[in-house]
Amino acid sequence: MNSTDQLSPIVWRPARDGVYVTTLEPATVNVGLVVGTSGALLVDSGSSPAQGQALRDSIATVTDVALRYVVVTHHHWDHTYGLGAFAGVETIGHESLAASLSSEAAREAAAEQGLAPDDVVGPTTSISILAARDLGGIHVEIGHFGPGHTQGDLAILVPEARVLFAGDLVENGA
Repeated sequence: MNSTDQLSPIVWRPARDGVYVTTLEPATVNVGLVVGTSGALLVDSGSSPAQGQALRDSIATVTDVALRYVVVTHHHWDHTYGLGAFAGVETIGHESLAASLSSEAAREAAAEQGLAPDDVVGPTTSISILAARDLGGIHVEIGHFGPGHTQGDLAILVPEARVLFAGDLVENGA
């Protein structure tokens, strides 16, 4: 099965006030949604443009606040290949992400998922170490603390909710 096959419905579960999680297949990826009074931030974008669009559409089941940001935790296909569905939204990744996504390995991974190389897009904003975004009543801190699972892992902290999204820096069952 590849990422262009039939998509499962996306069900958001509350984790803390203003923070929701869902799990996406085919790679059992946890995705986060942080909702403030003036905007929302999505953590990871899914494994294909179709899954990214399904994620984007599913946000309306949780909030009517506009999605303003998407942060990808690292360059692997199951976290980033949905970025193409987020035109008009600021997408954020580590500064190494553009090179990783244009590599031969990324082209091969896209083909394995039934995607064309043009389906794989990079973020609109790159960060090197730290960034923050205000969502209205809740803020999000984005940090790169050095190589871990990949060269460009990002951790996303929601201090008010005491939640940390760590991408594949922390895995269970892989």
